[in-house]
Amino acid sequence: MLYVGWVGLRGAVPIILATVPVLAGVGGADRLFHVVFLVVVVSALVPGGTVSWASRRLGLISSRPAPPEAVLEVSALRPLSGEILSFTIHPAAGLRRHARRSPASGAGRGDADPARRGS
Repeated sequence: MLYVGWVGLRGAVPIILATVPVLAGVGGADRLFHVVFLVVVVSALVPGGTVSWASRRLGLISSRPAPPEAVLEVSALRPLSGEILSFTIHPAAGLRRHARRSPASGAGRGDADPARRGS
């Protein structure tokens, strides 16, 4: 909760509320708006510049590597036979990526590909 308070959303409501007297033509409203704007900017920049420090201080930084991003989502309109396997290849394996056609394009599948039959 402390972390959310430190880096949470700031400023939208005070700035919007400070525009009300400006739009109503109240005397001194421009000065009020400028003060509110300055306070909002400072209260956003100071915590924003110390996020990593606050994260370390609160013990929120993990030393574990981030999980790999999902690069493929598989869905089907009908049950498929077989299994869907997922593998993660560590960058240290030294493999290079090559541009390939998508398996959904039907390359090398012949008539077994439902996309090519149109069904």
